[in-house]
Amino acid sequence: MCEAVFIHRLRDVVDRHADRSAVFVDGRVTLTYRQLWQAATHVASRLQEHGVGRESVVGLHLPRSADFIVAMIGVWRAGAAYVPLAPSLPPSRLEFMARDAGVRVLITDSSCAPTWSPDLPLLAIDRDARDAGSRFEPLTPDLADLAYVIYTSGTTGHPKGVAVEQRGLVGLLDAQLAAFDIQPDSRALFLLSPSFDASISDIGTTLLSGATLCIESQHAVDDGIGVTRHDLFETLRNRRITHVDLPPSLLAMLNPSEPIPTLRTIVIGGEPCRPDVVRMWARRCRVVNVYGPTEATVCTSLCVCDPDGWHRPLLGHPIGGVTYRIRTEGGTRDDPNTGELMIAGPCLARGYVNRPELTAARFVTNGGRRWYRTGDLVRRDSDGAYVFLGRCDRQLKLNGRRIEPAEIEAVVASAEGVGRCAVVPRQVSPGNARQTLVAFVAPSDPSAGTLIREECLQKYAAGSLPQWMVPRRFEFVAQLPLTLSGKIDRAKLATLPLASKPATESELSALERELLTIWSRVLDVACGPQDDFFELGGDSLAVLEVATLAASRGIEISPALVAAHPTVRAISAQLTSSRLPDDLLVRSADELRHDVSSLAAELRETIAAQSVGSRTTANARKQLLLTGATGFLGCRVLEQVLRQTDLPVVCLVRARNATAARQRLQEALRRQQIEVSTVDLARVSTVAGDISRPNCDLDSQTWTRLAETASGILHCAARVHVLDSYEELRATNVQGLFEVLRLCGHGAPKQFHYASTLSVFVGADRRHGRMLESDDLSRTEWVFGGYAQSKWASEVLLREVQAPPGCGSVFRFGLLAVDSRTGIAPQRDLLTLAVRGLVQVDCVPDKVPDVSLDVTPVDFAAAAMVRLATSISPNSMCRTFHVANPPAVSLRRLIHCLRTLRPGLKQVSAAQFLKQVERNHKSRQAAACLGMSRWLTPDQWTRHRSLDLFQATGAEFDMTNTAQGLSGTGIDCPPADDQLVTGLLRGILDR
Repeated sequence: MCEAVFIHRLRDVVDRHADRSAVFVDGRVTLTYRQLWQAATHVASRLQEHGVGRESVVGLHLPRSADFIVAMIGVWRAGAAYVPLAPSLPPSRLEFMARDAGVRVLITDSSCAPTWSPDLPLLAIDRDARDAGSRFEPLTPDLADLAYVIYTSGTTGHPKGVAVEQRGLVGLLDAQLAAFDIQPDSRALFLLSPSFDASISDIGTTLLSGATLCIESQHAVDDGIGVTRHDLFETLRNRRITHVDLPPSLLAMLNPSEPIPTLRTIVIGGEPCRPDVVRMWARRCRVVNVYGPTEATVCTSLCVCDPDGWHRPLLGHPIGGVTYRIRTEGGTRDDPNTGELMIAGPCLARGYVNRPELTAARFVTNGGRRWYRTGDLVRRDSDGAYVFLGRCDRQLKLNGRRIEPAEIEAVVASAEGVGRCAVVPRQVSPGNARQTLVAFVAPSDPSAGTLIREECLQKYAAGSLPQWMVPRRFEFVAQLPLTLSGKIDRAKLATLPLASKPATESELSALERELLTIWSRVLDVACGPQDDFFELGGDSLAVLEVATLAASRGIEISPALVAAHPTVRAISAQLTSSRLPDDLLVRSADELRHDVSSLAAELRETIAAQSVGSRTTANARKQLLLTGATGFLGCRVLEQVLRQTDLPVVCLVRARNATAARQRLQEALRRQQIEVSTVDLARVSTVAGDISRPNCDLDSQTWTRLAETASGILHCAARVHVLDSYEELRATNVQGLFEVLRLCGHGAPKQFHYASTLSVFVGADRRHGRMLESDDLSRTEWVFGGYAQSKWASEVLLREVQAPPGCGSVFRFGLLAVDSRTGIAPQRDLLTLAVRGLVQVDCVPDKVPDVSLDVTPVDFAAAAMVRLATSISPNSMCRTFHVANPPAVSLRRLIHCLRTLRPGLKQVSAAQFLKQVERNHKSRQAAACLGMSRWLTPDQWTRHRSLDLFQATGAEFDMTNTAQGLSGTGIDCPPADDQLVTGLLRGILDR
């Protein structure tokens, strides 16, 4: 048993290799070992300020990145443990994992800020930080302390957390260091997702050897390997990689005959690799096969593969301190050398978080020792080597990922209309060895026929499961086949013929041929017009690649279109039909009105009952209630309320309790560089709640207290994401408004002020001409994009309620782009992504059209909202204010200022620009250039209208009410000149 802990060993490495490169990102030195240690120490100091110490669990809501490495080391430097929370996982899954693991603090960054209501203090990484000095007291973890929690697939519909201690880490890494032959001059590619414990091996062996860990941002896909064969080969060769850990399915894509001169060691594991692939690669470099379950600290045995004698999936011999044993009792096999593998040693995890029954079942005591039952069926040969034969249960590995089919079945079975579900792996197609998940579904009411749509079930499953666990195919049957004992006959399902699909036609349209070329390049496989994009291995990143490559060839395909119609034939039909764009992008106004009509009716009844019932006539205490106070606008609205009034303010913040709510608010103010005096801050109180839940997730006492004491509500909370669908945004933006209006209708009369958006016009079919403040949206017919749809429906809901007594105002804001005082800009909006995309492709088109966009400084918007809201007399009729920057910013001015800041940006022809975008098609930022699609062809914006930054070109916004209300106040919008635009661009590029 090794008595060292990882942090002690890393400290020695830092002392010896302080100025060597520890982390490379995109081929550039990002962190030396000294810088890594200093940044990690700063993280540890910040964590200690939040009370983090031994046995505390910290959530790492970060993709594979240098920041993840810093955070991981910082957590261990603070003596604590971490749980990886990949930003790409479904919000409901992340929320469950954070709650189940008992996360105390969440480390994240602005590019992937959580949208799933973490209710936790948020910390950001400062890579430039130096040692915390006397403020920090290092807390080295003991061997028995918790090191990390990794969540794997479970059988109950929820993932299960494996709690692993420090004691097994260094022993594992020492064994791997010897086998991998990794030296200080080595360069290891960090490709595996941090969600998988194998990534700990990649990070640990690299850092403890003083080598360099290389990260490619284009490969930063949290939920899997989103990389084609060509891109992987180019990365290995161009970055001079010496060591790489690859899933067998990815290794099989590479050609051993292609020269990668620097490659010395390939590590494989997670699932058996084809023997011929292993032998071919083992003749060219060292190939090490590793084996071990998450419950036993990553890896428990390994072996160097024989280039001539590798014909079976050997597990190798146990590493030092690990003992193997074969369990045969309770089975039907007579061979004592064949059975379930059991593992003992210091590597064993504590067990499963909050699952004592499962822990007792899998971690058993026998002969005075604690053993883990792996569920893996093995045979021990005469030479002492262990050979993997399969599983004793239904657990499977698919593309290196551990999956419990029972978890998928539980999720699918909970969908409306589903009676039973069985999930089995099947071949993608005849002759294609790669497998995919197929869900066989029987309806709850067989007599009703098949009323369930495949795309609906896929979307439903994706709301709870990571992408690699969502079945790519659903087969609908009247009833599932059963064995004589009444159990589902899974063996029969594995051979059951799948529903036939229309045969591939030899005649293809020109559009279909072009689309097939794009798909083949992105997926690196041959495609047919009826092949399902996701069955062929496509994922969310690949969808964005398709959209970018298609746009470069003059074809407009939205990511939503691919998601809804995942075959070339179906997409071609959509693009060539005369109907409006895909349903995920456009909705009729009548449909949205119908969706909110029942909410409006319920609110009217509530308000009517209150008006003749117990509704109080006077406030016991005059104070304002503010929602969204941690957001880009809300922070500044809070600042202006404190500056312009002497009223107390209650902030409703998503958090688990009032203390956490206040911490989150203070962190948001600090992050937005908003200074609030101690005296003013004393007027601010916080309440933990969630507007998307019934009663805002408040207990009855808090609900009643707020209803009785608030004299006004400033409702700024909203989820702002132009790529999300209406369904994804409805809970916060529509249902959230409903809940806050319910609160407004209870207790004392209060004014209600709502933050809306000018997207209710420019995101709809009425984007030209003069937009009046008095417009009640009754003439709208179509609304494009989920965000505009959710805000349009919300404003209609507010107006249909006919306003509770004292209702105050609706504020339709323009594009809130920058704080003109500090240069702080939003970090996740489309304009930010588009500008960064231009810098990434390193050029701009030389011919820029005369289009423009509104740029409204957020500090002006907040000041105007507070002044106008607080000046409205009680019981007045609801008024609408347009708050925007009348002189719009032209694209030409934007490009001019950008080239001033980045003089190296080249002006190229449109064709050259498209080629450069195509070369960067894997980058979301480069793809965001679609938001500036007006400069490509005149009609390309049609199908990307929900992303078009310049959709308000030619629109005029009536601002009569706003101008009158602000007259003489000194609150004026800064002019949209070069100074403002340059400040905006600096805020985008320098953070």
